[in-house]
This record gives sequence, C-alpha cells and structure tokens, in this order.
Amino acid sequence: MSYEVFYLLFIDNFWFNLCIVFVTIIIYLLIFRKNIYSIFDPLFFYILLSSAGNSVVFILFLSGDIPQYYLYQFLLTEASFILGFFCFKPINLKKIHAVNNFWSLRITKRIKLLYFISAVLYTLSHLVIYIFKGIPLFMTSRLEATTDGYGFILSISITTEIVVLSLLGYKLVIKLRYRLYDYVMIFLFIVFSILSGSKATFLGIVFNLFYVTYFLSIKMGYPQIMKKFNRISVKFFILAVFTTLVVLWFVKHENPFFTIAWRVIMNGDVYMMAYVNNFIETIEGNFLTLVLPYKLVNMLDLDPVKSLGMQLMEIVYHTDLYVGPNARHNILGYVSFGYWGSIIFSFFIGALVGFLRNKFIKLLKLNLESLIIFVLILSPALSLPTDFSYGLFEYISELIVFIIIYTLSVILSFKK
Repeated sequence: MSYEVFYLLFIDNFWFNLCIVFVTIIIYLLIFRKNIYSIFDPLFFYILLSSAGNSVVFILFLSGDIPQYYLYQFLLTEASFILGFFCFKPINLKKIHAVNNFWSLRITKRIKLLYFISAVLYTLSHLVIYIFKGIPLFMTSRLEATTDGYGFILSISITTEIVVLSLLGYKLVIKLRYRLYDYVMIFLFIVFSILSGSKATFLGIVFNLFYVTYFLSIKMGYPQIMKKFNRISVKFFILAVFTTLVVLWFVKHENPFFTIAWRVIMNGDVYMMAYVNNFIETIEGNFLTLVLPYKLVNMLDLDPVKSLGMQLMEIVYHTDLYVGPNARHNILGYVSFGYWGSIIFSFFIGALVGFLRNKFIKLLKLNLESLIIFVLILSPALSLPTDFSYGLFEYISELIVFIIIYTLSVILSFKK
C-alpha cells in the first residue's frame, strides 16, 4: 500500500483511526512506564514513535487490508521483544549508594586531546560533504549526501559528534566553565544540524545529554542530577521545536503540525508496504545481505541486494529511489528467519536493548573514558529494533573511528 492510499484510508475514518493511535500509545507507555526516567528519555521517544507506528497494523487489519496471519505474527514478535527487554530489570536511582570519587572524573590531557581531535574531524567531515556533495538541506533526499563512497565520512561525523557532545554535556551537568572553543563547537553544531535538513536533529542533543546524566546519576549515586537534566533539557527541547518549525515552515514550505503528526504515524510505513498484498513475501536477500554494509557484503563475496526499504518502495511505486521505510524487527525477522524465527529474533533484539539499557552500565568504571564509551554504545541501541542495518552501521563506524582517534590521543598524550 502506498502513502497516498493509506492517507485516504486514514482520513476516511479519521476519528476512529486516531483513537486507535492514542490507545496504542497509552498501552505501550503503561507497559514501559517504570523504565522511563524522564520525558526526554530516548526510550520515551522510541516508545511514542514505535507505538504510533504499530497502530498502523491495527488500522490495516480493521480495514480488512491484511489477514490474521500477519496480525498474529506482528503481535507475537512485539510480545517477544517486550519479554526480552524485561529480562533485565530497570535501575532504581533511589536505591543507589552515593560515590564521592570525583577525582576519577577529571579531564586529563588524554581526554582534552580526544576532544580536540574529535572536534577537528567533526568539522572537517561536514565541510568535505558540503564542498563535494552539497548541502543536505537542499537535496531531494538527505541520504544522497553520504553515497558514492562517502560512508566513511558519515562514520567520522557520527562518532566524533557523540564524543564532542558527551564532553560538552559533562561540563554542563557538572557546572564546569565553558571555554571559547566549547562555544565555537556549540555554534558549529547548531549550524551543521540546521544544514543537515533533519526534522529532529536537535533531539540528538537532548538524548546525548540524557545518557551523560543517566551515567553520572547511576555511577555517582546522585539521582538529583536527573532532576537538573530535566530543567536544562527543556531549553534544548524548545530550541529543537523552534528549529523544526522554522525548517518546515520557511524552508520546506510545509505545515509543521500536520507534518510532524503524519511523520509520527508513518513510523509504521513498513507495515503498510510489507503486509498489504503479501509484498513481504517478495523481498529478496538474507539476513547478512540485508543488514551488512555493501562493502562488507562484497568482501564476504555475498550476492548484494537493495535494502529492505528500497525494495518495498520499488515494489509499491515501481520506481528506483534511494529512499524507503525502516526495516523494523518484525519485518526484518520474518524476511530473514521466517514466521517462527522472527519471534526468536525479536526476543534477541529486545534482550540486547534491555541489557545495554539496564545492565551494561554496571560493568563500567567511573571515569570519562567510560562515560564516552557508554554514550557511544547506548546511542545506536534503540536503532536496532527500528532499523537494525543502520544501527549495525553505527556500531561498526564507532568501533573503527573511536579506536583510531583514541589511540591517537593516547600516543600524543604520552609524547606531551
């Protein structure tokens, strides 16, 4: 089913379908309520967007556009994902003992060098794309900016951005004085975020700041930091809303309120394209060819295929475009492992996200290297159930780039 057909279907019974969306969101929020620490918690936004997207399945079923076979597969995989996630209990901030070891959080020469190298590479990566590919804000598809061999530039940008934001966030939360180069990086980040054309770029600041606060609250046993985060992040949230409205209204010439609402619901666009007319059965490829980057597929001598989302766009619209819906765990699991295999796959994804969210932090020490590593690993975690291929790309990018820049910072610090 195309976007245009679903739009007419949704509008035809607007209030009833809207009720389905709200009821679905409320049910998911009730299930995950004890795992949410703040309204600016990335998990809260994930649940909000995913549940709104999941409502598409119920709308399609009640309208008679998909059979019970796919409805049951969706329900079983969602239940399996939730069960896997809850294998690891959420951390109760109030029961954590305070740690007064502030000395381990000092900004060493190695951290300063890591910050400087990351800041330089972050700036250069964006300038290279603007000079040789163009500004993503004015492109038909933002994905075009990182095609034709520019994927490693994107890897550098993703990793260095997290490192810079993590240290800026640490200074903000701990109330360390910003220096001139800190303000320069904040200014560049705002400019680059606007030029990226993403409608939710500034939410990345809030999410990164949350993970910094989450780490410090738990490792230092000081939950008041989370309360402070909620006050600070309101300012960033207002900035994000304002920037999004400006970009949509004056640059994209779209109604921002309708665009945002429609985009939230269309987090489930893969369901309408895959389940309707059994198009999910026609998708080519296996798990490795669908999730691994193209260069790794070629290195492993596998038969390359288009991404799952691009295949669906080609099937539905009969055209070859470099766009497509995200391959959510329900759909990717079904295509890769079949009906029952998709249920096991969803459980594995849920357990992995639950472990990274609630257990991984307990394995880390209290220092700034651990803080950066924690944010690097947690930032792509919620991409795994929504777009496993992109989440895997982020992890591979972070692993390669961070090893290089951290090793370089260690070598230079010894020389100093």
